[in-house]
Amino acid sequence: MERRLSPTRPTVLDEQERIVKGTIVSRDSRVRRQGIDGPFVEILDPAGVVMDGASVPVLNAHRADSTAAVLGSAYDLRIEDGELQAMLQFSSRQGVSAVWEDVKAGHLTRLSVGYDVIQFADSEDPRTGERVRTVTRWRVREISLVPLAADAGAAIRMAGETMPDDVKKKPVETPADASQGVQDAPPANTRAETNRTIRSLVEKAGLAVTVANDLIDREATVEEARGAVLDQVLARPQPAAQISNLRINQVGESGDDPDVMLSRMADALASRMDPSHKPAEAAEQYLGRTLPECQRDLWAARGDPTAARLSNAGVFQRAATHGTSDFPILLQSTGNRVMLNAYEVAASAIKSVARRTTISDFRSKTSIRLGDMGRLEKVAEGGEITSTTRAENKEAYALATFGRMFSLTRQAIINDDLGAFADFSTAAGRAAADTEATLLAELLTENSGAGPTMDSGDTLFHANHGNLGAGAALDTAALAAARLAMRKQTGPGGLKSNITPRSLLVPSELETTAETILAAIQPDSVANVNVFSGRLTILVEPRLTDATAYYLFADPAQAPALEYAYLSSASGPQMETQQGWEVLGTSFRVYLDFGAGAIDYRGAFKDPGA
Repeated sequence: MERRLSPTRPTVLDEQERIVKGTIVSRDSRVRRQGIDGPFVEILDPAGVVMDGASVPVLNAHRADSTAAVLGSAYDLRIEDGELQAMLQFSSRQGVSAVWEDVKAGHLTRLSVGYDVIQFADSEDPRTGERVRTVTRWRVREISLVPLAADAGAAIRMAGETMPDDVKKKPVETPADASQGVQDAPPANTRAETNRTIRSLVEKAGLAVTVANDLIDREATVEEARGAVLDQVLARPQPAAQISNLRINQVGESGDDPDVMLSRMADALASRMDPSHKPAEAAEQYLGRTLPECQRDLWAARGDPTAARLSNAGVFQRAATHGTSDFPILLQSTGNRVMLNAYEVAASAIKSVARRTTISDFRSKTSIRLGDMGRLEKVAEGGEITSTTRAENKEAYALATFGRMFSLTRQAIINDDLGAFADFSTAAGRAAADTEATLLAELLTENSGAGPTMDSGDTLFHANHGNLGAGAALDTAALAAARLAMRKQTGPGGLKSNITPRSLLVPSELETTAETILAAIQPDSVANVNVFSGRLTILVEPRLTDATAYYLFADPAQAPALEYAYLSSASGPQMETQQGWEVLGTSFRVYLDFGAGAIDYRGAFKDPGA
């Protein structure tokens, strides 16, 4: 969060309501700052302010560690004569009275605005040659009363200032008159006028209508309503939590925390490499930064200002020889974003028929499926409830590691050429997705299409399992026979499983046939109703080698037939980096710890087709 000391010149003082009108950002606001690339002049464009709410807190010298530091609230931010101005209303509580007396006496005259930079543009002053940064889009977070200002001539001069009589006659609560300055409320001669004033107060404070209704029902006066509204504004939990967080984690929220900067830089670089990736709003400021510039910014944020003088080649040399460099982490984080996006987009439909899990090591995993306990037996009067056992199935498979390596040359890094890196990261994500889909598809094509050999000695699809068709062409009659076979499956204990098929998996050659069969049509008679329309999801897998075979799968949450697993500490593909020594560049490796196996035959059915 940036802090800007600005000239403040209230034009109206309302002593009764403790309201002043101040200039938050002047017309020619120029502040000298020291940045990563050296000194520069910062200009806040008043027209670029973004307001997220009706009001912002007024703090005591940017303190946000307790509600006691809140002096009041600022509202009605607007542009007048090229300046950003606001109404500042100080709290009527006892702890703020001393501050208010100093404001009236002219001892406290300076204001400082706390803001977030959203967008800026750099230029050069043609007269002095200085670098000028114009903040074209920014957000006000708070306004503070401070002891010192950047401009020595900035002061609140209220001596002799009085409110014009015509202004005093106008109510401050009336929105239509807010542009004319701060005014006193008119005497509440009638209850109707008082009620209108209360509703206006509640609306301007952004409180619920029920607050106004409650005050009106209690026949509160305007003074009582003002006190109640201000108390609720100060006690609102959401603004207080946001301000407290900015104070405690001020570095991270402002983007000066190197770890936060690194994450945002990686997000911005990923959007350059992958146009489909939309960076977060906080990362947009780094969209134009090159790789060497990002590393220089990170070094400076970690307390090394000499890094700003390094050339691009010097940045690479230093990153390659110093262990404190953020360069490998930046590249790794960026590459992971692009790789995982491509990995998710390229995911095969066959994964949806299998159950996902994790394994803690590379030893063979045994998946044990307990059977049912059989039907409950009738117990005679005074008889004994007998015990029973549960049958079980167990199948095993293990994880394996798959990987590739790639190098990004020194020239590509210095030239900020991310094309090759983007191509590799995208290709790595697609390769990981293809590896997973191929291993799952090979389970179905193993043993000439009969599937893996199970613990019983029979293959996954076998006549003994009741899940292998006789070889019928794909049509509604064949689907009906397959569904019936799955319905009649029994568990290890002998009870009917009543399994419902959810997905129809076909090779590419049967895609059109499957779509035709499952298409919803308007039948001309009951006999022509398509009973499978909307009941099965078509999944097409080009890796299936049998052009006529098709499969039915149940929901893996109900009856999993296939299961795939990742190493518990590394789900999905992982990218790592290492600075090269024999070769000038950075090496990357992508690896995937993945395994898949068949764990039960009841949730799947295969027909070899005609």
